[in-house]
This record gives sequence, C-alpha cells and structure tokens, in this order.
Amino acid sequence: MGKNKTLVMVLAGLAVLLLVVVVVVLTGGGESQEDREMLSQREYRGPSGQDGPLELSSEDIADELERYQKWAQYPPFARPLHSGQVDLLDPYDPTRPPVGVIVSPAAGCEKTEDGLPRCTQKAVFSDVKCDLTPQSAISLGKGDFRIELRCFNNEGNVPVSDLKVRIYRNLFRQDIPSLPPVAVGDTGSDGDSKAGDMVYTILVRPTERDWGMMYAEIDAMVKGHKHNQRAAWFSTPHKVLEFRSGIRDNLDNGHLVVSVPVQVIKPGFYHIDANLVQDNPEKTPVAYVSFEGELEAGAQTVNLQFWGKIIKDKGLDGPYLVSQLRAKRNNEPITPAMLKRMHDAGQEIPEPNYTEPLEEYAGMTEEYRTQSYQARNFSNAEWDSPEKQGRIDMLRQALKEE
Repeated sequence: MGKNKTLVMVLAGLAVLLLVVVVVVLTGGGESQEDREMLSQREYRGPSGQDGPLELSSEDIADELERYQKWAQYPPFARPLHSGQVDLLDPYDPTRPPVGVIVSPAAGCEKTEDGLPRCTQKAVFSDVKCDLTPQSAISLGKGDFRIELRCFNNEGNVPVSDLKVRIYRNLFRQDIPSLPPVAVGDTGSDGDSKAGDMVYTILVRPTERDWGMMYAEIDAMVKGHKHNQRAAWFSTPHKVLEFRSGIRDNLDNGHLVVSVPVQVIKPGFYHIDANLVQDNPEKTPVAYVSFEGELEAGAQTVNLQFWGKIIKDKGLDGPYLVSQLRAKRNNEPITPAMLKRMHDAGQEIPEPNYTEPLEEYAGMTEEYRTQSYQARNFSNAEWDSPEKQGRIDMLRQALKEE
C-alpha cells in the first residue's frame, strides 16, 4: 500500500505541475459545459487545484484516468474551439468594463490581515461612467495609434473638460515616460471620427523606444468631478516577422494542414496561433492550433496541423476560414528551446537577466479560405505520444495496486 501511495502522490504532483488554467465561458453546443471545458483547454487540468500532492482513492484514480483519456483524444497543440472562447476568437479585443466617476472617495481605510482595504466610509459614485479604450490590445510599428475616451450616463454621452493625458511605458514595474500625444480632442480631425460627439480621441505615435506595456493615463473634469483613468496596450514598434501571401491547405494523413509562408526578420522562439471556423455567416467555431518552435531568419513555411478528429467529431463541413492568424516572439533570456537544450546537455540553468520586454508581436493576417472538405473524410485517429501513454500506464498501475 505504501508503494501505491507514493505512486499516486507523484502522479498527483505531476497533475499539479501541468495545471495551466484557460478560463473559458462556454455557451451552446450539444456537449455539457464540463465536456467543452475538458476538450478545449490547451494543457490538461488535473483533479485538484491544490499546490501540492494529495492522496487519491481508487474512485478518484478511475475518474482521473477517464478524464485524461477524454482530454487526450486531441493533441495539446490543436484543440476544439467553442463560441464562448472570446480570448481566442478575438484575442486582441481591448475593451474593459467602464470606470465610475467618483463624487467622494472612500475614507477611513486600512489594510486587513489579508492585505485588502477596509474602509469605514465607502466611495460615492456619480451616475457617469467612462470608457478609455485603445484601438487594439497591441500596437505594431510606429504609425498612429488611437485611444478613445467616452463618458456617459443613462441619457447618453457627457462632455469632459480640462483633459490632460500622460503616455508612458512600464518595464519591470518602472514607469518610463514617452512622448506626449500627437493630438487630443473631439475635433473630427487627427484620428477623431466625428466632431462634437463627445468621444475624445487621443492620438499617439510610438517611438523605437516604446516597446512593451504602454499606458495612456487621463485626468479630466466630468460633470464637476475629478476623474482619473488609464488604458493599457502592448507596443512592438519594430518588425520581427511578416506573414506572406501564398497560404495553402491540404488533407494530409487525415488532418487539415495549412502551410503559411513567413518572413522571419528576427530569429528566435515563436508562438504562431490560428483559428478554424466554418465559412458561413455565423462563422461557427471548429478548432484552433498553436505552433511553438525556433525559427531562423529568412523566408520559410510554417505548417499548422488542425487535428482531423476534431473536425470529424464536430461534423462541420468546409470550406473553412483560417482566422486570427497571429504570432509573437518569446524574448525571454532563456526560451523553452534553450531550456530544453541545457536540460538535455545536463547544464546548470543560469539565473536569467531580464533587461527587455518578454514578448514581441507580429501583425495579424486576413482570413484565408480553404478548399471544400467533408467532415467525414477527416481521420478519426486519436492523438498519441510517449508522454500520453506513460501517464495512462501510471494511472492504470495505480488503479491496479489500490
């Protein structure tokens, strides 16, 4: 029994190490929410969110085995896509909840033992809220970039006055001032869409130094009350990779392979992601795929493999649209590929020296329309790997010894 306990504790520990939670708000479809969550997440989520090993009963082990086998029908790099996964369907959506305009701030505040504030007098808010929204969650290059400010109540937009804007970036918790905005106003010019609509446009022009998390912070008077708010986006002012024309698709061993030509300007470790949706007015989600790996400088082709069983199980015929094709470069001092090489060589992992932002983004391409396909023609084969079989064997052995 002691041997079995040790095995189960090690197994549970591995489950915790693999815990990467992808939050999805799932709607529609014939499967249960648990099914959709299980089949969608990129990394397998074990049976517990605890931060250490735990003992599992035979029922727990059997349940874990069933859950894992269900999840592992499809590979980690290609997963089913559902309509509620807004983080994937619109990954650069910059919208955030509006911020209320304060009439009087909270008073008598002190921190509790948990580090949370406790106030004897709560803040009082007016009937006005404000949106401060960048045009995207990322900016690319050094062209003009817009942020819009709109304050409103139940009657519609309300004007602001004494509007002041500060632009800065933040690197490793240090604020670094940037150039001031090119223009600020509600004039119908300088990027503002319509004069006098009480939607104020802040136009910024990133410089070569504006790499990383950027902030636009505003101070204004709104119906006689002081209001402060800020918006954030990630700026990559230089090019690291370009998607090129000539995307192709084909059925390869029962899987849909989309071949994407790229021009790599800055070699390194890249993440390339794409969605697959049905070519219909609803753009019904089918699957998404991720590529991770090192790319050398120059022209080359990246093959994205949408796993056939996902498409077959969904039962959705083509043609499909390859959408939200996007890329980012891992700029960490030690990338996953470097870490693996050092581990395989038995080298000591050095303490990383962080001096630059940890990511660089590339521009998103337009949608690509595939050939027509019938869902029944895709493979029904489940994904397999030595790691998958090793995990299943461990679970079966633990169940046998329980």
